[in-house]
Amino acid sequence: MRNQHKLILSNDELLNSKLRDELISNLKKEGFLSRKIFFYKKGIKEEINIENQQGSLFSEKEIIDLRLQEKSILKDDLDFFLSLLGDDNSDRIVVISSINKKIKTSAWFKKISKYLEISEIQPVYSNQFKDWIKDEAKNMDLLLSEEGINLIASRNEENLLSAYQELKFLKCLDQKHTDYEFVKDSSEYHVFSLINSCLSNQVSKSLEILEIMKLNKENEPGIIAVIHQQLDRLEQYKKNPNFFLKGVPRDYLSKLKIKAKKISPPQIKSLRKKIADLDKDFKTGKAEFWTELRKIIVNFGYI
Repeated sequence: MRNQHKLILSNDELLNSKLRDELISNLKKEGFLSRKIFFYKKGIKEEINIENQQGSLFSEKEIIDLRLQEKSILKDDLDFFLSLLGDDNSDRIVVISSINKKIKTSAWFKKISKYLEISEIQPVYSNQFKDWIKDEAKNMDLLLSEEGINLIASRNEENLLSAYQELKFLKCLDQKHTDYEFVKDSSEYHVFSLINSCLSNQVSKSLEILEIMKLNKENEPGIIAVIHQQLDRLEQYKKNPNFFLKGVPRDYLSKLKIKAKKISPPQIKSLRKKIADLDKDFKTGKAEFWTELRKIIVNFGYI
Protein backbone atom coordinates (compact mmCIF):
# COMPACT_ATOMS: atom_id res chain seq x y z
CA MET A 1 0.00 0.00 0.00
CA ARG A 2 1.38 3.40 -1.01
CA ASN A 3 1.98 5.92 1.77
CA GLN A 4 0.44 9.37 1.72
CA HIS A 5 3.46 11.66 1.56
CA LYS A 6 3.34 15.07 3.26
CA LEU A 7 3.79 18.68 2.21
CA ILE A 8 3.96 21.59 4.66
CA LEU A 9 3.48 25.11 3.33
CA SER A 10 4.06 28.28 5.33
CA ASN A 11 5.66 31.66 4.75
CA ASP A 12 7.07 31.59 8.29
CA GLU A 13 10.07 29.39 9.04
CA LEU A 14 9.22 28.88 12.73
CA LEU A 15 5.63 27.79 12.06
CA ASN A 16 6.90 25.52 9.31
CA SER A 17 9.52 23.84 11.50
CA LYS A 18 7.14 23.41 14.46
CA LEU A 19 4.54 21.61 12.36
CA ARG A 20 7.23 19.55 10.64
CA ASP A 21 8.64 18.44 14.01
CA GLU A 22 5.16 17.52 15.24
CA LEU A 23 4.40 15.56 12.07
CA ILE A 24 7.71 13.68 12.17
CA SER A 25 7.22 12.90 15.86
CA ASN A 26 3.87 11.28 14.99
CA LEU A 27 5.44 9.31 12.14
CA LYS A 28 8.10 7.97 14.51
CA LYS A 29 5.32 6.64 16.72
CA GLU A 30 4.12 4.75 13.63
CA GLY A 31 7.51 3.07 13.27
CA PHE A 32 9.34 5.45 10.94
CA LEU A 33 12.38 5.68 13.18
CA SER A 34 15.07 6.66 10.68
CA ARG A 35 15.23 10.15 9.21
CA LYS A 36 17.37 11.77 6.53
CA ILE A 37 17.33 15.54 5.94
CA PHE A 38 17.97 17.01 2.49
CA PHE A 39 17.93 20.63 1.33
CA TYR A 40 16.90 20.91 -2.28
CA LYS A 41 19.66 22.07 -4.62
CA LYS A 42 21.07 21.12 -7.98
CA GLY A 43 22.28 17.55 -7.76
CA ILE A 44 19.82 16.44 -5.06
CA LYS A 45 19.06 13.29 -7.09
CA GLU A 46 22.71 12.20 -6.91
CA GLU A 47 22.91 13.04 -3.21
CA ILE A 48 19.91 10.86 -2.36
CA ASN A 49 21.12 8.04 -4.63
CA ILE A 50 24.54 8.04 -2.95
CA GLU A 51 22.84 7.62 0.43
CA ASN A 52 20.84 4.77 -1.08
CA GLN A 53 23.96 3.03 -2.38
CA GLN A 54 25.59 3.31 1.05
CA GLY A 55 22.69 1.36 2.46
CA SER A 56 21.70 3.97 5.05
CA LEU A 57 18.64 5.13 3.15
CA PHE A 58 15.46 3.13 2.49
CA SER A 59 16.80 0.13 4.44
CA GLU A 60 14.11 0.43 7.11
CA LYS A 61 10.98 2.43 7.76
CA GLU A 62 12.32 5.85 7.04
CA ILE A 63 11.42 9.51 6.62
CA ILE A 64 12.92 11.59 3.85
CA ASP A 65 12.78 15.15 5.19
CA LEU A 66 13.09 17.30 2.06
CA ARG A 67 13.21 21.08 2.42
CA LEU A 68 12.54 23.32 -0.56
CA GLN A 69 13.98 26.81 -0.56
CA GLU A 70 13.41 27.57 -4.24
CA LYS A 71 10.22 28.16 -6.20
CA SER A 72 11.40 26.12 -9.18
CA ILE A 73 13.06 22.73 -9.55
CA LEU A 74 14.95 21.20 -12.48
CA LYS A 75 13.14 18.90 -14.90
CA ASP A 76 15.45 15.95 -14.11
CA ASP A 77 14.75 16.45 -10.42
CA LEU A 78 11.00 16.62 -11.10
CA ASP A 79 11.14 13.22 -12.80
CA PHE A 80 13.08 11.87 -9.81
CA PHE A 81 10.55 13.29 -7.34
CA LEU A 82 7.66 11.77 -9.29
CA SER A 83 9.43 8.40 -9.17
CA LEU A 84 10.16 8.79 -5.44
CA LEU A 85 6.60 9.78 -4.56
CA GLY A 86 4.90 7.38 -6.94
CA ASP A 87 6.43 4.05 -6.00
CA ASP A 88 4.76 1.55 -3.67
CA ASN A 89 7.43 1.35 -0.97
CA SER A 90 5.44 1.30 2.28
CA ASP A 91 8.63 1.62 4.36
CA ARG A 92 9.37 5.10 3.09
CA ILE A 93 7.52 8.38 3.55
CA VAL A 94 8.54 11.75 2.15
CA VAL A 95 7.93 14.95 4.10
CA ILE A 96 8.42 18.06 1.97
CA SER A 97 8.38 21.51 3.54
CA SER A 98 8.58 24.94 1.94
CA ILE A 99 8.44 28.52 3.19
CA ASN A 100 7.45 29.73 -0.25
CA LYS A 101 3.70 29.37 -0.83
CA LYS A 102 4.14 30.59 -4.41
CA ILE A 103 5.18 27.06 -5.39
CA LYS A 104 1.44 26.27 -5.56
CA THR A 105 1.23 28.18 -8.84
CA SER A 106 4.05 26.26 -10.54
CA ALA A 107 3.48 23.56 -13.14
CA TRP A 108 5.71 21.04 -11.36
CA PHE A 109 3.74 21.43 -8.13
CA LYS A 110 0.53 20.40 -9.89
CA LYS A 111 2.24 17.21 -11.05
CA ILE A 112 3.44 16.09 -7.61
CA SER A 113 0.51 17.37 -5.52
CA LYS A 114 -1.62 14.28 -6.23
CA TYR A 115 0.84 12.24 -4.15
CA LEU A 116 0.79 14.65 -1.20
CA GLU A 117 -1.30 15.40 1.84
CA ILE A 118 -0.95 19.19 2.02
CA SER A 119 -0.89 21.17 5.27
CA GLU A 120 -0.98 24.90 4.66
CA ILE A 121 -0.24 27.00 7.75
CA GLN A 122 -2.01 30.30 8.07
CA PRO A 123 0.09 33.30 9.16
CA VAL A 124 -0.14 34.85 12.61
CA TYR A 125 -1.57 38.32 12.02
CA SER A 126 -0.88 41.41 14.13
CA ASN A 127 -4.09 41.09 16.11
CA GLN A 128 -3.28 37.42 16.88
CA PHE A 129 0.32 37.90 18.06
CA LYS A 130 -0.44 38.22 21.80
CA ASP A 131 -2.76 35.20 21.74
CA TRP A 132 -0.03 33.23 19.95
CA ILE A 133 2.46 34.16 22.71
CA LYS A 134 -0.05 33.11 25.36
CA ASP A 135 -0.64 29.74 23.65
CA GLU A 136 3.08 29.04 23.22
CA ALA A 137 3.73 29.95 26.86
CA LYS A 138 0.97 27.57 27.93
CA ASN A 139 2.51 24.79 25.82
CA MET A 140 5.81 25.38 27.67
CA ASP A 141 4.04 25.38 31.06
CA LEU A 142 4.81 29.07 31.59
CA LEU A 143 2.14 31.17 33.27
CA LEU A 144 2.41 34.76 32.06
CA SER A 145 0.41 37.73 33.26
CA GLU A 146 -1.20 40.05 30.71
CA GLU A 147 1.54 42.59 31.47
CA GLY A 148 4.21 39.98 30.75
CA ILE A 149 2.56 38.98 27.46
CA ASN A 150 2.22 42.63 26.44
CA LEU A 151 5.89 43.27 27.20
CA ILE A 152 7.10 40.26 25.18
CA ALA A 153 4.82 41.28 22.29
CA SER A 154 6.10 44.85 22.38
CA ARG A 155 9.74 43.82 22.66
CA ASN A 156 9.59 41.41 19.71
CA GLU A 157 7.45 43.45 17.29
CA GLU A 158 5.53 40.55 15.72
CA ASN A 159 8.70 38.50 15.19
CA LEU A 160 7.54 34.97 15.99
CA LEU A 161 11.02 33.47 16.19
CA SER A 162 12.30 36.18 18.52
CA ALA A 163 9.27 35.86 20.82
CA TYR A 164 9.56 32.07 20.80
CA GLN A 165 13.25 32.25 21.72
CA GLU A 166 12.45 34.56 24.63
CA LEU A 167 9.85 32.11 25.92
CA LYS A 168 12.38 29.30 25.58
CA PHE A 169 14.86 31.34 27.59
CA LEU A 170 12.33 31.84 30.38
CA LYS A 171 11.71 28.10 30.33
CA CYS A 172 15.45 27.47 30.54
CA LEU A 173 15.46 29.37 33.82
CA ASP A 174 12.92 26.89 35.19
CA GLN A 175 10.44 29.64 35.91
CA LYS A 176 7.11 27.81 35.80
CA HIS A 177 5.24 30.81 37.15
CA THR A 178 6.58 33.93 35.47
CA ASP A 179 5.47 37.38 36.57
CA TYR A 180 5.82 40.74 34.87
CA GLU A 181 8.87 41.84 36.86
CA PHE A 182 10.78 38.73 35.90
CA VAL A 183 9.91 39.08 32.21
CA LYS A 184 10.88 42.77 32.36
CA ASP A 185 14.31 41.94 33.74
CA SER A 186 14.91 38.69 31.85
CA SER A 187 17.36 40.21 29.37
CA GLU A 188 19.68 41.05 32.29
CA TYR A 189 19.86 37.39 33.31
CA HIS A 190 21.22 36.05 30.03
CA VAL A 191 24.95 36.25 30.77
CA PHE A 192 24.55 35.00 34.35
CA SER A 193 22.37 32.10 33.18
CA LEU A 194 24.90 31.22 30.48
CA ILE A 195 27.70 31.04 33.05
CA ASN A 196 25.52 29.15 35.52
CA SER A 197 24.68 26.48 32.96
CA CYS A 198 28.35 26.18 31.89
CA LEU A 199 29.40 25.65 35.48
CA SER A 200 26.70 22.96 35.76
CA ASN A 201 27.91 21.18 32.59
CA GLN A 202 24.53 21.84 30.93
CA VAL A 203 25.94 22.33 27.44
CA SER A 204 22.68 22.12 25.47
CA LYS A 205 21.06 24.65 27.79
CA SER A 206 24.12 26.93 27.45
CA LEU A 207 23.83 26.83 23.67
CA GLU A 208 20.11 27.63 23.79
CA ILE A 209 20.83 30.69 25.92
CA LEU A 210 23.69 31.67 23.60
CA GLU A 211 21.33 31.61 20.60
CA ILE A 212 18.95 33.93 22.42
CA MET A 213 21.80 36.29 23.29
CA LYS A 214 22.84 36.30 19.62
CA LEU A 215 19.29 37.03 18.55
CA ASN A 216 19.12 39.91 21.03
CA LYS A 217 22.45 41.26 19.74
CA GLU A 218 23.84 41.43 23.25
CA ASN A 219 27.09 43.18 24.13
CA GLU A 220 29.98 41.02 22.88
CA PRO A 221 32.78 42.70 24.90
CA GLY A 222 30.63 42.37 28.02
CA ILE A 223 30.25 38.63 27.46
CA ILE A 224 34.01 38.24 27.02
CA ALA A 225 34.64 40.19 30.23
CA VAL A 226 32.27 37.96 32.24
CA ILE A 227 33.90 34.76 30.95
CA HIS A 228 37.31 36.20 31.83
CA GLN A 229 35.97 36.88 35.31
CA GLN A 230 34.85 33.26 35.73
CA LEU A 231 38.27 31.98 34.69
CA ASP A 232 39.88 34.33 37.22
CA ARG A 233 37.64 32.98 39.96
CA LEU A 234 38.29 29.36 38.98
CA GLU A 235 42.02 30.03 39.04
CA GLN A 236 41.76 31.61 42.49
CA TYR A 237 39.86 28.57 43.78
CA LYS A 238 42.53 26.26 42.38
CA LYS A 239 45.17 28.19 44.30
CA ASN A 240 43.14 28.67 47.46
CA PRO A 241 40.19 26.31 48.18
CA ASN A 242 39.12 28.64 51.01
CA PHE A 243 38.72 31.58 48.63
CA PHE A 244 35.39 33.30 49.31
CA LEU A 245 33.28 35.68 47.25
CA LYS A 246 30.97 38.11 48.98
CA GLY A 247 27.58 39.09 47.63
CA VAL A 248 27.07 36.21 45.18
CA PRO A 249 24.34 33.52 45.31
CA ARG A 250 25.29 30.40 47.26
CA ASP A 251 24.08 28.17 44.44
CA TYR A 252 26.47 29.88 42.01
CA LEU A 253 29.31 29.65 44.55
CA SER A 254 28.72 25.94 45.01
CA LYS A 255 28.81 25.32 41.25
CA LEU A 256 31.97 27.40 40.93
CA LYS A 257 33.73 25.29 43.58
CA ILE A 258 32.70 22.02 41.90
CA LYS A 259 33.93 23.27 38.53
CA ALA A 260 37.22 24.38 40.11
CA LYS A 261 37.82 20.80 41.27
CA LYS A 262 37.26 19.45 37.77
CA ILE A 263 39.14 21.96 35.67
CA SER A 264 42.95 21.84 35.42
CA PRO A 265 45.35 24.82 35.23
CA PRO A 266 46.26 23.96 31.60
CA GLN A 267 42.54 23.93 30.71
CA ILE A 268 42.08 27.36 32.30
CA LYS A 269 45.13 28.63 30.40
CA SER A 270 43.77 27.22 27.13
CA LEU A 271 40.35 28.85 27.64
CA ARG A 272 42.03 32.16 28.50
CA LYS A 273 43.96 32.06 25.23
CA LYS A 274 40.84 31.23 23.21
CA ILE A 275 38.91 34.10 24.80
CA ALA A 276 41.82 36.51 24.29
CA ASP A 277 42.12 35.44 20.62
CA LEU A 278 38.38 35.86 20.14
CA ASP A 279 38.49 39.32 21.70
CA LYS A 280 41.38 40.38 19.46
CA ASP A 281 39.92 38.89 16.26
CA PHE A 282 36.47 40.32 16.98
CA LYS A 283 37.87 43.82 17.40
CA THR A 284 39.77 43.54 14.12
CA GLY A 285 36.84 41.97 12.28
CA LYS A 286 38.62 38.66 11.70
CA ALA A 287 36.25 36.42 13.66
CA GLU A 288 32.60 35.43 13.45
CA PHE A 289 31.99 36.15 17.13
CA TRP A 290 29.03 33.90 17.91
CA THR A 291 30.39 30.89 16.02
CA GLU A 292 33.72 31.04 17.84
CA LEU A 293 32.07 31.73 21.20
CA ARG A 294 29.87 28.68 20.71
CA LYS A 295 33.01 26.52 20.40
CA ILE A 296 34.44 28.01 23.60
CA ILE A 297 31.19 27.48 25.50
CA VAL A 298 31.05 23.83 24.41
CA ASN A 299 34.66 23.39 25.53
CA PHE A 300 34.00 25.11 28.87
CA GLY A 301 30.75 23.26 29.49
CA TYR A 302 32.13 19.76 28.94
CA ILE A 303 35.02 20.13 31.41
